[in-house]
Amino acid sequence: GVTGGASLTNTGDVTAAAPVGTLGNGIVVGSTADTVINSTGNVSVDIGTGTGYGIQATGLRNTVVSRGNIASDAAGIVTNGAMNPTTFVNGVAEVTQIDSVGDISTSQDVDASAIWARGNQVSVASSGTLPTQGNYASGIVAARNYRGPVGANAEVVDFGGTSASVTNKGDITTQGTSSYGILVGSAGATTVRTEGRITTAGQSAAGIRATGSSVTIDSLGSIKTSGAGAQGILVTTLNGNVTINAGAIDSSGDGIVVQKTGTASSGSINLPAINVNGAITSGGRGIGLDTISANFAPAGMNPLINIAQGASVTGLVGTGPSVRVNNGDAAAPPTVRAVSVQLENNGTITGTGGTALALQQAGGTIRNRGTINGAVIFGLGGIENYGQINGDVTLSSNSGPSPL
Repeated sequence: GVTGGASLTNTGDVTAAAPVGTLGNGIVVGSTADTVINSTGNVSVDIGTGTGYGIQATGLRNTVVSRGNIASDAAGIVTNGAMNPTTFVNGVAEVTQIDSVGDISTSQDVDASAIWARGNQVSVASSGTLPTQGNYASGIVAARNYRGPVGANAEVVDFGGTSASVTNKGDITTQGTSSYGILVGSAGATTVRTEGRITTAGQSAAGIRATGSSVTIDSLGSIKTSGAGAQGILVTTLNGNVTINAGAIDSSGDGIVVQKTGTASSGSINLPAINVNGAITSGGRGIGLDTISANFAPAGMNPLINIAQGASVTGLVGTGPSVRVNNGDAAAPPTVRAVSVQLENNGTITGTGGTALALQQAGGTIRNRGTINGAVIFGLGGIENYGQINGDVTLSSNSGPSPL
């Protein structure tokens, strides 16, 4: 790395090839201050079973602007903090900004995400197609730090940065275990806007996984997951505002899940809003509302769910909470009402397993102007029905935790 800042402008095509098992990158720039890369050419890296990145920037503040296509064995565009010249250990970048227009494809397992952005403040904009093939190879990663498991070393997921944002306009396709469409998180504000199609086919490979003290997701395209336990959208927050505007989701796992972690003393999430504007079809819950307390006092959640006219939520259970305590090791007693929900249905909710709304551990209000197919179980609250409910209705239920 260079002491001070460093920049590079590339206007031609770059090809890197080396004997199998070696290391090699297309473009590499490192410094201890500002590192800037502007590339308008195509980058191709073929190191066989070695490790090769398309574009790599390391520094205190990283900016990468790429206007060409990238094909690489490992990550397409990767950033990291400045390297300590004595210990040869990378620190954490203060700011990372990536703006990519071209297509990026990768082929290897582990840390072969198309865009792998790390830093305290991370911003990623991408408008090309992002196909990956391996395990732990997401379309876009934006976090303070992230590494896939290598040997005896476990996966590292560090969402401790100050902010993280992703804007994606292209299609993302992943095929491996824990290869998310978009993995993004911080300890502050986290935002995602996606307009393309996100398709994942690996175990636990959520379409969008986001964490933050406040999280905003605008999913204007479509999400399809087909791996075991792969949610369409998974949001985790300690105590913050959550807004999800969802279009079409076809998920093998739950469609949308909001998780509230922490303790009862950390407060309830301030009206997480889930707005459904398309068709959600899931193999689990259409919408899951989960609270996971660190002790035996359940954490609270006050969700507002809006299902628009013409939109739909279909799952084994349409909507249901999961209330767990002791770091998730135990279910809360069935009489606990940790979720206070306001549900406005102007579309269609269907429970393919027989129960549309499994809200026995919830209170609040259900206002139905559309159609509900399946039983409605409500712990404590009122139902205003101006539409049609095709199933039994049970109020003030203490029948135990939700079935999923």
